[in-house]
Amino acid sequence: MRTIKIFAILFVGILVTAGCAKVEHYGQPLSLRETTKVIDILKNPGQYIDKMVKVEGKIANECPTGCWFNVTDETGTLYIDLLGANIAIPQKVGHDVILEGTIKERSGVPIIHGTGVDIK
Repeated sequence: MRTIKIFAILFVGILVTAGCAKVEHYGQPLSLRETTKVIDILKNPGQYIDKMVKVEGKIANECPTGCWFNVTDETGTLYIDLLGANIAIPQKVGHDVILEGTIKERSGVPIIHGTGVDIK
């Protein structure tokens, strides 16, 4: 009977821990509620220039020093520049990411100057 109770307690602990994935935060705290799809920014960059956005996706590739990365959602990919905010993230290619930043344009292509990053 005691073995069953111990097993049950351990099992519940594992379930609780598994549901509480650790989030690593870098830069400023995230504050926006609404998420913008990458395709919306790519299709209408002029509508977003100099505006703060929140984007969710996966880290597709990353600078070896962590000062930039590409985020990919189901609609497209955007370049994220962290250097201006003095942020560097560890190597997290393939991880889920939520980020905020300001849309800028580089060589006619929209990019995000990141200000805050949450990585799961």
